[in-house]
Amino acid sequence: MATLAEIFEMLRVCAPDCVVVQKEHHYWVRYRGRTYKALPLGRHGASRENLRAEIENFHVRKLVRFLRIDKACAATQIASLRA
Repeated sequence: MATLAEIFEMLRVCAPDCVVVQKEHHYWVRYRGRTYKALPLGRHGASRENLRAEIENFHVRKLVRFLRIDKACAATQIASLRA
């Protein structure tokens, strides 16, 4: 699991020109002409600004793969991706 804060930091380092847009149920992450529309906001009922919300690793791996972010860079930023 990774927190939203860790994911946003990874995006800042590994995909510096990406744009994150908060929608009603998900974050949309735009990078190099592609948009990943399925990054969860976090737990139901939690504050929308909760950067400590934990996100399952499959969402993070799918985000990295879909947006074609360098996997090695992502793994250096998020420990749970190293395994």
